[in-house]
Amino acid sequence: MRAGSQIYTHISDPFSATIGIWRVKPLGGDPKNVLTIHGANIPLGPEDFGFDQSKEDRLVKIAVGWTRANNLQFDEISIVSD
Repeated sequence: MRAGSQIYTHISDPFSATIGIWRVKPLGGDPKNVLTIHGANIPLGPEDFGFDQSKEDRLVKIAVGWTRANNLQFDEISIVSD
């Protein structure tokens, strides 16, 4: 799999994270744009301490709004936490 960052920004609310569009080409597959939200200590599920679905929803809403404001398109969303 090859990937390259096209454009990104940083946010601090509701979590500190980097939002970016990555162009990804799976081996033998068609390229796609992935909206990636990468942050530190983001609780991603009910089993994670401090998980709050409303904050995760807000994070995704901010990311999608950022893509629209920058006239960017994406095929899927990925949320990653360190």
